[in-house]
Amino acid sequence: MNYAIVNIERQANDGLVTKVKWTGTYVDEQEYASMEGEVTLERSDTFTPFDNLTEETVLAWVFEKIDRTEIEKSLKDKVDLKIQDKASPSVLTGMPW
Repeated sequence: MNYAIVNIERQANDGLVTKVKWTGTYVDEQEYASMEGEVTLERSDTFTPFDNLTEETVLAWVFEKIDRTEIEKSLKDKVDLKIQDKASPSVLTGMPW
């Protein structure tokens, strides 16, 4: 499972991060599934200047707000379904000639 930050929204006056858009991707050998989300953040007791932020720091903030277990299960289920459908397709396409 891989998570990444897609975009960060911040206050112009002080750089306070207020929204984070993220993506999560589950990959196995044959297929993948991904999901995007957005979390809203509030000012906390500790403030990290925008220029000092790392993706790891921002991901930690995101992980505090999302249900990683449920997201990862959902994406894994989607991948498993894709693999199963390839092995035993329920719909076929093509022409007889």
